[in-house]
Amino acid sequence: MNQTDSDWLNKFFKNSPLFSGFQQEDINHLVDYMDRANFSKGETIIKEGDHGEWFFIVRSGQIKVCIKKWLRGLSKVATLGSEDFFGEMALIDNQPRSATLIAEEDSTCFMLYKSKFESLIKSDPSFKNALEDVVSKRQEKS
Repeated sequence: MNQTDSDWLNKFFKNSPLFSGFQQEDINHLVDYMDRANFSKGETIIKEGDHGEWFFIVRSGQIKVCIKKWLRGLSKVATLGSEDFFGEMALIDNQPRSATLIAEEDSTCFMLYKSKFESLIKSDPSFKNALEDVVSKRQEKS
């Protein structure tokens, strides 16, 4: 990861209410644990029903969120852009992925592996509570 990516992530974590309970040292560790991935337009990032291993933060691009509709195949329910995140639901409840996410344009995401994500939840109860609120709101919309 280059300095520009590190600076972007630091700013994201400092400005995100979700990570408000973290000290700078915690944020530095988070940045160190993040991987960067590029996705081409049309590429599937997450497939509904798969086991979740990663938490994602969108750096750039547009990603569509789709769910299976019985006879109609995939149906778009949302679009995510820069500073949005996804993948937390399957990591919190250990259930299969609840949606398919596809890059609508070339996109870049930062990714945090499940074991590191779980250690964050254990280290900061307010982070887990904030995530559960996000999950609850997303489930209400679907």
